Amino acid sequence: MNIYKSRIFIVMVMAALLLAACGSGGDKESTKASGGGAEQTYELKLGHIAPPDHIWNKAAEKLGEELEKRSNGRMKVDLYPGGQLGSDSDMVQQLETGSLDIAFITNAFLTSKSDALKRMVCTLFIWLL
Repeated sequence: MNIYKSRIFIVMVMAALLLAACGSGGDKESTKASGGGAEQTYELKLGHIAPPDHIWNKAAEKLGEELEKRSNGRMKVDLYPGGQLGSDSDMVQQLETGSLDIAFITNAFLTSKSDALKRMVCTLFIWLL
């Protein structure tokens, strides 16, 4: 069971990073940066529709802790659980415009928008089994 949870966490992180990369907007700066030089700090916005006591929020908190630790405090994640930033559709739009950096989006929404994502999710599901 522990391996199953770690695989789910890995898949969620991969999906979040994939969506963040897709929504970065090319050469636009999508994060709030402060400070100067090599010690610049970044605040990343992460949103999802699950309630604060859900496993998605726990994974988001862990992602934020790890990111802050591995960046020596230069990167921080601001969490917006429980649909504070809107529905899955709203958050995907925010990812596209660059106003949101990371989002945990449900498989149901993603697979309804792209056949390629249907195949990817199916492949990941088979891998999890």
